[in-house]
Amino acid sequence: MPRFDPIVSVVLIVGKMRQRGVGALESVLSQDGIENAEVLLVDTCPPDVPQLIGSEHPSVRVIRESRSIHVGALRANAVRQAKGKIVAFIEEHARAMDGWLEGIIKAFEEGWAGVGPEMHNASQGVGISESVNMVFYLEWRPPTKAGKSDLIAGHNSSYRREVLLTLGEELDEALLCDILLQWRLLEKGYKLGVDPRIKLAHINELKLCTVVKGSFYWHRCFGHLRQKYQDWNQGLRIFRILTSLLVPVIRVVRMYCVLRNTRPDELPLFWRFLPLLFVHHSVAALGMLAGYIFGFGNAPIKITRYELDIDRGLF
Repeated sequence: MPRFDPIVSVVLIVGKMRQRGVGALESVLSQDGIENAEVLLVDTCPPDVPQLIGSEHPSVRVIRESRSIHVGALRANAVRQAKGKIVAFIEEHARAMDGWLEGIIKAFEEGWAGVGPEMHNASQGVGISESVNMVFYLEWRPPTKAGKSDLIAGHNSSYRREVLLTLGEELDEALLCDILLQWRLLEKGYKLGVDPRIKLAHINELKLCTVVKGSFYWHRCFGHLRQKYQDWNQGLRIFRILTSLLVPVIRVVRMYCVLRNTRPDELPLFWRFLPLLFVHHSVAALGMLAGYIFGFGNAPIKITRYELDIDRGLF
């Protein structure tokens, strides 16, 4: 454990996919400037499971947590225990690229409350990973321009710890669906930014049956929390339920417009993956509809197990 106050607290949560977690941890510990950081390694496996290789590093602090806690609460618990002024989240199926840590430190000198990375595809050319990357990281695919943004990459961005703590108990649910966290911060007058000096490679799902499962659970959480956070009245709730089947069309059209205006060279890829994009967004719409009508259910735990324990077929 570091014997000083670190600048950055890196939060990495791991589950059953131990080798994947090792890769993520190695990518963080190999960063230039790691002496300015602590790594909060949140391990959700039982105590009888051997510690992750690399957890003996002096910059690593292992936190054992129950598998019954959803990923948003796991992240929030780590934020409350962090010592750094900046909290950097990285998923165990992501890899910090060269300059990631130093990029985070430099970016926060510019006064942002939260900063998102440039998101690369670690599984490029395999299965449907490129379409998955387009769905989730369209606006942050390389090359990304530095500057202000109303939305930054979920689960792999960095924030000022003091800003996160302003959300109090709400932080647990906000970190389950980062978009809600970011909306809250914008409402409070904080500014978010994107910085291409911060580069992450994300291991995307390779099969459609895998990615739609995770999308359904995440969007069920999002649908429930969205109506709760925005305090919908009954009329608005009914309107959202009735129009939820329009979501796939709206999202695909929006994606096309973004590509046409900012990345026209990627339009052939869009047309190639158009059927997959419709399937994905249709499942997402069903997930939100379930959240609107039935609430959370067991979706928070399901998405946690999905994120930490599902084999993505690579690494």
